[in-house]
Amino acid sequence: MSTFRHPGLAEPRNKEEWRRYRDSRAPEQPVMPPYEEYLKLSDDDKDDLNEDRDNYHSALTIIDTSQVKRLHYLMGRRMKANARRAAGARAGLVFDGPPTVGKSTLVKLFAARYERRLRRKHPERFQDGYESNGMIIDYTPVVYLSIPARATPKDLSVLLADYLGMVQRGRDTQTDITNHVLSVLSDVGTELVIIDDVHFLDMSAKEGRVVNDHLKYIANETAATFVYTGVDLEKSGLFLEGQAASRATQTSGRNTRYPVREFG
Repeated sequence: MSTFRHPGLAEPRNKEEWRRYRDSRAPEQPVMPPYEEYLKLSDDDKDDLNEDRDNYHSALTIIDTSQVKRLHYLMGRRMKANARRAAGARAGLVFDGPPTVGKSTLVKLFAARYERRLRRKHPERFQDGYESNGMIIDYTPVVYLSIPARATPKDLSVLLADYLGMVQRGRDTQTDITNHVLSVLSDVGTELVIIDDVHFLDMSAKEGRVVNDHLKYIANETAATFVYTGVDLEKSGLFLEGQAASRATQTSGRNTRYPVREFG
């Protein structure tokens, strides 16, 4: 039988769930015997074989289409360009397109491959007791955050803190949590931050614009490449400042938007 490791939750909520996703592998394609031999198998052997077949087909193995290869190349190029950039906001990417075309999947696939490559090149960073700048850290090069509906700035900081496994105090303010998050992101060596489902920010409401500003602040203060995904972001207001449709925000000036298209 194949050794299939289930990737767990579709959307990782913390670094442990992300690591299970990173290390997951699709089930191997089972070897199919000739039909005459299949009929001679015992009921238990048939059941085992059919279970392997079901696992293989349900996994929907991702294929590196030309679009996946192109967008992965662009992400890799942007991260290389940002690697030694001076302090300040780094240029990011925005993947925009209709629902169910695989935006989140292709971004997570790139991030998982990127982190596995780091593990191959720098295995010492992933060992318990790894020391950096005089501190023992839990090296966390990738952060993945899926934005919930009606999120507030404090919600985003709390979600980031939860992802990183930070201990929070009930009396901590939004500023306290955000400053602590920024400090930890720097300490643990975060290089890539994925902000998924950005379309849940209601930019027509004051709260949505405030959250957008909060995201820009975090990106400004973090030495990492930010990648955003969402649906119809060009029209969402993410790239607009206030109510003036003609004024581009820092988001649009700093990040390059790439459409993710359906198959023809």
